[in-house]
Amino acid sequence: MIKIGIELNGVIRNINKQYLKYYLKDINPEFDDTDIDLNANDFVEKLPFPNKSDRKKFVYEDYPYEIFGCAAPMSRNLHTFINGWIHELSSKHEDDKYDVSFFSLGEEELSIQSTYFYLSKSGSRVRRTFFPKDYDELFDEYNIIITANKDIAIHSNEDNFIVLINNTDNSEYNEYADYVFHDLEEFMKNYENVLETYKKDFEHETYYIKDGYVYKPKKPSLIKKIIYKIKKYFNGK
Repeated sequence: MIKIGIELNGVIRNINKQYLKYYLKDINPEFDDTDIDLNANDFVEKLPFPNKSDRKKFVYEDYPYEIFGCAAPMSRNLHTFINGWIHELSSKHEDDKYDVSFFSLGEEELSIQSTYFYLSKSGSRVRRTFFPKDYDELFDEYNIIITANKDIAIHSNEDNFIVLINNTDNSEYNEYADYVFHDLEEFMKNYENVLETYKKDFEHETYYIKDGYVYKPKKPSLIKKIIYKIKKYFNGK
């Protein structure tokens, strides 16, 4: 069984647009959003709040329905496209076993039920949505991870095959991914190449086999990853 996880935020659901909409509407109408990057995976952290408690209250208590439940898809008819892809995956590759699910990292409280509302009106036929509490849970769950979050790509280990959906926030981190696509539709049009790469026989020194699967080591060194994580830690202080 090959488990494929597709991240909701930034890949399927345009959540950052909702953050900004309700922040400008009810929190800080005078905020200048001219230079703010709507693709940032930590977008809400860039919005000024008096303290972390107020930010958390905004996200998980005051506006979870509006943010998580009412967000638009990243592109029109995206869920219809996903449903068609899942059908093709199961019918065209019936000899292989694939499990496709959505995931959303770090959700809690009312945001989870709001996400279920979002999915209920999307027409999605994905059978399961996973809400990992941290990176370890996420990486233990999936073989192939489709994400726009550069931190997921950077923190991933050699057992994870990363498909990065490129944007202005993560374009400098393509080296941490095994594949890079412009959007989810582009991935689904080329998914057979991705699966072939993932499952290919051990033919090159840059690949290795573990537990019956083939993996490609990430290009960045361990030292480079550690330096990034240290910077991220202190920038969050």
